[in-house]
Amino acid sequence: MLALGVALVVVMAYGGYLLHQAFNTRVPVLATARDVAVGQVIEAADLATVQVAVDAAQVATIPASQAGQVVGMRAAVAVRAGMLLAPSAVTNAVSPAAGLQLVAVALKPSQIPARGLAPGDQVLIVSTPDGSAAAPPPSSGDAEQGEEGAAGDGAEWQVPAAVDQVKGPDADGLVTVDVLIVAASGPRVARQASTGRIAVVLTSPQQR
Repeated sequence: MLALGVALVVVMAYGGYLLHQAFNTRVPVLATARDVAVGQVIEAADLATVQVAVDAAQVATIPASQAGQVVGMRAAVAVRAGMLLAPSAVTNAVSPAAGLQLVAVALKPSQIPARGLAPGDQVLIVSTPDGSAAAPPPSSGDAEQGEEGAAGDGAEWQVPAAVDQVKGPDADGLVTVDVLIVAASGPRVARQASTGRIAVVLTSPQQR
């Protein structure tokens, strides 16, 4: 009996040692060395290697040995410096996708929601009237989101879009918002943005 008791103690001690080693084994994984915006091409300088003790079943990470494969891919989401890089955070997909156009819109703080905008937010790009003249009433075509109004750029209209990137404010206080828009509406939004008579309405925020 004494021998059996000693054997059980040894087995339990060894099991505890293995469990301790499992929880304290640190592996090299990829993290971000600096902020990476959604859609941005990942460069070697964007990556860092960190030693972490992680449970692969609970935390998705990318082994540091795969850094060469990650360089050249694009960020699928906005990633902050120091965050562990998950496989779902990188993609080979190119933006904009077929049928979409990427349009940059420079906006004053009064032209966007006070809470700000983030990549993935669903918005409406809305034309605003010229203050020097009364705007004509919207045409029936403008009632449908994403449709070009029959009255031309002088009429009020709105176009659905998705926020791709947000930068700023710059020295002039302007925030530049890159938005993804159906190709048919891209030129109209770009022309209106150049006049400054435009506003962004948040319809469905991205979870943050």
